[in-house]
Amino acid sequence: MRLLKILGVIVAAIVLAKIFVFPDYRHRFRLTIEFDTPDGVKSASAVHEVVRKDVRWILIAHGQYEYRFHGEAIFLDLGRGKHVVALLAHGRPGDGRNGVHSGSMTFLGVQAYATRRLLPWEYWVPEVPFAGVRDLPTDRVPTLVTFPNVLDPSTVRVIDPFDGKTIEETYGMGYAFRRATIEAVPAGVWPFDILGIYGEPITKGLESRLSVMLTTLRDPARRRRTVHHNDPFRMDAGYLVTP
Repeated sequence: MRLLKILGVIVAAIVLAKIFVFPDYRHRFRLTIEFDTPDGVKSASAVHEVVRKDVRWILIAHGQYEYRFHGEAIFLDLGRGKHVVALLAHGRPGDGRNGVHSGSMTFLGVQAYATRRLLPWEYWVPEVPFAGVRDLPTDRVPTLVTFPNVLDPSTVRVIDPFDGKTIEETYGMGYAFRRATIEAVPAGVWPFDILGIYGEPITKGLESRLSVMLTTLRDPARRRRTVHHNDPFRMDAGYLVTP
């Protein structure tokens, strides 16, 4: 019994040492979408968070990391019954969906603030001056969509933000994409940020606003369908909210 207690203390000490020597690092940023409308400029934003977790178990081993992204899409009410949604993806077809490749939302912050081409091991905030407000590069603007029927995800229509003709055909005269910006916001101070005591709150609310659509998208029968590379753009719950 005494030996078990000693082993328990040793294991607990190793776990605590790992937590304090290799804590999770996180950063948060606010994405904002702006549109020109006949009634003036309309904007909406959402705060997202990225966490880097050190998953090594031997304290002297080379770092091994897991990255987790938390956030939701941006729903911008354009007025007059029109809207646009900035998905958790970038590129016109949504080819940068979170988790698919290194150009995902997970690394959007460091890519937007980087002043040079980054190497894979530099894809983290300490390597980049992460501060202030910046316009997103055109290839990092979130995928924009609209839904003629917000209860039916199959009615999704992708909007090219840089194609004025498409925007006019979708919304009418007087509408235009203005810009997308990213702004670094406080993530809190470790370990208090883990408890959510400090830092800019992560945006929540889309789950209730689009509850019917998300229920449809999470239908197991729908998820079983195989998606091929050349298929037309198709909505997925992961484009709207993260688990």
